[in-house]
Amino acid sequence: MRRRRLSSSPFPFSSAFAPRRKSPPGDSRILKVVAGFRRRRRGPHGVCTLQRIHRKRDASLPPATQVGRLESGRKVADEDKVSSRAPSSVFKEALRLRQSYFAFERSVSISRRCDNMRLEAYSFDMKTFTSSSAALAVGVFAGAAIRPSEAISRVDWDDLSSMLSDPDSLKDTSPSSFVEECLPEFEKPQSDRSNWNLIDQPSGVCTSDAFRGFVDCWPVSDAVYSEMFQPPPWATTVDDLDPGLKEAMYDVDNPAFNVPSKVLHPLVASDAVAAVKFAAKHRLMISVKTSGHSYLGSSMRSNSLLLNTRQYERYSAEGIKRCDATDSQHMSDEYSDDLSDQPCRLAVARGKPGVIKVGGGENFGEVYLSVREYNLENDFPFHVIGGAAATVSPQGWTWQSGLAGNTGGRANGFGADQVLQIEMVIASGHHIKFGPTEWEEVDGGGAFPKTSKVSGVCNVEGEWKECDDDIPFEDLWFAMRGGGGGRILGFRRLVARLTYLNLVPLLSGWGIVLAVYLQLHAYAALEYIETENCPGLGVAAFLSGSLDPILSEIAQTFFYKFASDPTSLGFSEEQGRACGRTPPVAGYFCYDFGRDFGDNPGELVIGQAVTDAWADYMQEVLPSLGYNSTSIEEIKACLTTIQSEDYVSFADNLFGTTPDGKPSESPLPTFQTMNGFNVLIPESFMLENVDVVQSLGQYIYPNPNYMAFGGATSVITDDQMNAVPDAHRGAGTMIMAALFDDDFFANIFPRLYDTSDKNNFPGFLGSNHATPLAQGPLKDDWTKACPPEWTALQRQEKCISVQEAVYGTKLLAKLEAIKEAVDPAGMFTCEYCIGDKSAKRGELKRGKAKTSKKSKAKTSKESKAKSSKNGTGIFA
Repeated sequence: MRRRRLSSSPFPFSSAFAPRRKSPPGDSRILKVVAGFRRRRRGPHGVCTLQRIHRKRDASLPPATQVGRLESGRKVADEDKVSSRAPSSVFKEALRLRQSYFAFERSVSISRRCDNMRLEAYSFDMKTFTSSSAALAVGVFAGAAIRPSEAISRVDWDDLSSMLSDPDSLKDTSPSSFVEECLPEFEKPQSDRSNWNLIDQPSGVCTSDAFRGFVDCWPVSDAVYSEMFQPPPWATTVDDLDPGLKEAMYDVDNPAFNVPSKVLHPLVASDAVAAVKFAAKHRLMISVKTSGHSYLGSSMRSNSLLLNTRQYERYSAEGIKRCDATDSQHMSDEYSDDLSDQPCRLAVARGKPGVIKVGGGENFGEVYLSVREYNLENDFPFHVIGGAAATVSPQGWTWQSGLAGNTGGRANGFGADQVLQIEMVIASGHHIKFGPTEWEEVDGGGAFPKTSKVSGVCNVEGEWKECDDDIPFEDLWFAMRGGGGGRILGFRRLVARLTYLNLVPLLSGWGIVLAVYLQLHAYAALEYIETENCPGLGVAAFLSGSLDPILSEIAQTFFYKFASDPTSLGFSEEQGRACGRTPPVAGYFCYDFGRDFGDNPGELVIGQAVTDAWADYMQEVLPSLGYNSTSIEEIKACLTTIQSEDYVSFADNLFGTTPDGKPSESPLPTFQTMNGFNVLIPESFMLENVDVVQSLGQYIYPNPNYMAFGGATSVITDDQMNAVPDAHRGAGTMIMAALFDDDFFANIFPRLYDTSDKNNFPGFLGSNHATPLAQGPLKDDWTKACPPEWTALQRQEKCISVQEAVYGTKLLAKLEAIKEAVDPAGMFTCEYCIGDKSAKRGELKRGKAKTSKKSKAKTSKESKAKSSKNGTGIFA
């Protein structure tokens, strides 16, 4: 096979595109393309103008004049009307590229484009960036003035249908589709419901929660957040709902519906490419969805073209491959032209025995079954890290860090750490795949190598080859893995059988993912350690009011020590990574990856080792606390262990499969609750302040700890080129709690994170479980909680956003800059995502913001001023 050395961007994340050629010597001007017109602004001939912001040298140059005009879709560049600060050759190329990537309809005049433009301003250094790179990054002249409702209504959809592999895959949808196809599932008894019945409905707009089809996940338009917050017990049937909520949910004319009017089910890659190019041409927003599990309602957006990937090609059944470290192919300095050998080479470098390719529409139930079938036929070689719910897709869970408390994540890393290669379509229409091709070894206990270079290829007419345009592969590799795919995702729910599982939807913000290669690990059987039978512990004790707070704190101290200070209990560091848990499930999921708990490598002894240590610890601690000998013996013997071949087998045995044999899935379809305020607790604080940590979440759960942090996730599996927040890497646990009050932000939050730099808010929320209520404190006073009685508009204006509360100020700014560079028009959109500037959407879209016109005008003015100030993004 012909081989070549791949080119890749030498720039780090601070620059979006590498130069293919440099501009003439001495041409060091910095120009800013102003696409952020807030009102009608034209040049002397009725065209949009370029404004000079500043330059580094040559202060004597005259002001910029006109750079060209577009008329009836034809480019015209008048060299004699272009100043020396804007070389005509540069902007001729920019105009050509602008027409290539953002080809508007011929009938759209330049004056209308000026009116419609709403992007932020960008600048680029003419000495650093070529015209092609800058044009692709910035979207010269219009980067796409997207006016969704107007654009949707005037589009010739037959044009898109003619480009698809199956014209019938494009469907009309509306709120009626949601009411008629989705809500009947919620009318059943909860035990009879299944997300499997929702994800494959013809329209593709169903969500796992009845409220997630509405703006801010709430059917009533004028609700304030205190009305949206629901304390236990939560509604489980339609009849349990407030009459006003029920009426709003079934009203197809309800303006709070967040359902798109067009849905495309791409079947093959060319369908996705056609959709993206069509959206660019017609200035459409694109939302992306597989299963609709987003607690923030990020899975779809009204007035967008929804790409539902559920029917896309599946790969996992045939996509499992062993990776042999002795294969000479893995030792070469060069890669195959199509990067087909890259996933295995990276897996070998990380010490992993295999890989699995997962299609964009697959969910974890299908992935787990594929690995299980392979294991049954091949003597159980592999284990895969993933989420807890069968109907959730790896294509969403992965990008928001991916917490694997149930599947061995503490021993093998977050979901983002599992990725080897990504295949996707980005806003420019490029169909790409990319992954690390160079790395540096890191000292210390099996640590992943540090990624030093990311390379990629483009698919051109079915053939993978070197890209003609510079694509920011390293920026994408960084931003997607932990950056949420451009949005904040995830949730957790208390459901039937008292099981609580993490769910996250598909990527939307950076592009549409068509496939991903994930690493596989050496097989390890599951042992589930059950604490529900312990007196005074567990969900039953919590619900009955018999929870023993003293024993609860002692029990949690034991498991904290086992996870984060295992040597204090006689375990090794590797053994301490074996177990994790997901609240409010009472037990712990353990995997003997190291096989170092006993002399026999095949012996299942994790549960026994932990049970013995538990008994010793309780015998040491309980007598001094007044427990009698009978109680002590009962507590010492209360742990039980359930053994299973793998996680999917355990779930099926516990919950049973669906009637048609699909893997069991939980939570079952239900109704939204706004209780997901999930604070990440640094490991050191967790060990030293167990009482404080325990007190934060017991209003909601008996044991609020999400144990998917620490262990290998902190440093070992970090390739040092990802956007997993520091708070995730440094956490020992995550507390699933109700909304925090002023006391938390004034007295506890400063003990958890450094708040001394008032220009750098520290991220502290778990990204996989954020909710519309999960905002930080007041922007001007970090000791005050965001009042729940405020409207969404008030909270957006005055409180730290969900995004900033997850990522922190610096990382969020970095991600937003990359988003602006790779998708300047904001084509790929989702609510509460990276770069989403319309977090006021709930109030503004519905037209019922509880503010005066004067207040709105002031807010709008301030918002515009802020956007103008910060809009330069990555090119500043």
